[in-house]
Amino acid sequence: QWRNIAQLGSDIILASDFYQPLDADQDYFINPYLRYERYDLSLTQAADGSSAEYRVNRTALGVEAGRNLDRWGRLALGLDYSAGRTSFRRGQRSPADEGRFDGGSFSLSWTKDTLDSVDFPTSGSFQNVIYHNSPTALGADNAFQTLDLTWTQPYTLQRSTLIPRVRLAGRLDGTLGIQDLFRLGGFLNLSGFQTGEVSGEYIALGQLIYMHRLNDASAAFSLPLFAGGSLEVGGAWNDVDEITFDSLIPAGSLFVGADTPLGPAYLGGGYAQGGNASLYLLMGRLF
Repeated sequence: QWRNIAQLGSDIILASDFYQPLDADQDYFINPYLRYERYDLSLTQAADGSSAEYRVNRTALGVEAGRNLDRWGRLALGLDYSAGRTSFRRGQRSPADEGRFDGGSFSLSWTKDTLDSVDFPTSGSFQNVIYHNSPTALGADNAFQTLDLTWTQPYTLQRSTLIPRVRLAGRLDGTLGIQDLFRLGGFLNLSGFQTGEVSGEYIALGQLIYMHRLNDASAAFSLPLFAGGSLEVGGAWNDVDEITFDSLIPAGSLFVGADTPLGPAYLGGGYAQGGNASLYLLMGRLF
């Protein structure tokens, strides 16, 4: 199966991968890929509170191999090499954070996915654990290890669905370059902030998303329409000692959505503590 992905907007992603089963039962697979991404992120210095915005351009070539766990999950081992450049955009400039970079890493991931829909889920669950190791022996400029955990569990009663989601991620060892920082911001990821406006070596995000179906699911020739909102809390930090409940940022959103033939579409607005507000018009999967 050959799959191609294009994401346009403030973040750009162009990717191509080829999924190939290795046996008749499709228990084992190999999945080589090529990916280009361009995105912006903001850095804040804890010492003086100054901030700067940088742009990251990165191209990655990699391969995953693993085992499908029946119809509910996957265990995979990945290997990749990447190269790119970080460039200054605005704010308090730091030349040490600019220039070319190289990355090389391997990863181990476990996924359980029984959601009934990746667009507007109403049942099932999603859990994901990713261990990432980037040693200099594989060509990386910085040696580090990270762990990324995600959990999603929808609950539905008639036309209403409540979806709690949690993500925790951080550095286990080493030093992360700008291009390796975890990012928050954007729709449902501390709504009100722009994507990448909140970044750090550690992140935490909790979401409580409510969706209500506006029309009859059995109606012929009608698009499924939804209205909803979210309560969110999270933050990003560069040191474990900075992580406190007082540093968490509350946020929320209101939105309407439609499950169109081209994919899910959303129109909404978000607000985060500190007067950060954004309007969103996007098409693409969120789960």
